[in-house]
Amino acid sequence: MTLSTLIDRVRAASGPDREIDADVYEALGYQVKRRPVRHSSVHKSHATSVSWRYLDSGRWLAMEYFTASLDAVVALIERELPEANCWGVEKEPGYIEAFVSRNNVESGHWMRLGNAATPALSLLAAFLSAKQSEQP
Repeated sequence: MTLSTLIDRVRAASGPDREIDADVYEALGYQVKRRPVRHSSVHKSHATSVSWRYLDSGRWLAMEYFTASLDAVVALIERELPEANCWGVEKEPGYIEAFVSRNNVESGHWMRLGNAATPALSLLAAFLSAKQSEQP
């Protein structure tokens, strides 16, 4: 999947989406494991859910909820775009817009925008646009 396609999916999403979370990890070069997990409870004998993991440094770790959490997206920006020194989210009537930018005399200036249904999705779209701008 290309970053352009992923950005379009993020912008079209109406809320949290674990498939998009997994696709973000894959776009960043991680291996993702999607597998059904069976849970038992007192009220339901075996409800099925999905376990989401990604491979990092030889260990399977739980995936973050980028599409649901601003904190998770901010941590992602800090980890994957350390040169980005400014980000923000703004809610206006009818839309939510976010930006990720770098303002550095030596490295140059760029700003990438994202808009989507929620603040987390908007900031995620801006992050993905910034990552896309790094590609040749």
